[in-house]
Amino acid sequence: MDLKELIRLAKSLDNRDKQQLIRFLQSETKGAAAPTRVIDENQEQKHKDGLVCPHCW
Repeated sequence: MDLKELIRLAKSLDNRDKQQLIRFLQSETKGAAAPTRVIDENQEQKHKDGLVCPHCW
């Protein structure tokens, strides 16, 4: 089974089963998702006052 087949099957799930699948995937990818969240948080803090020209900063 390839990814396209999995996506097709996931789309056919009802909302309750989709939520269960999301929880499963989140639990299986905890370690992989953490760096992305840290990067997003970093970017958010860096630009919390809006975008700033690097030459004027």
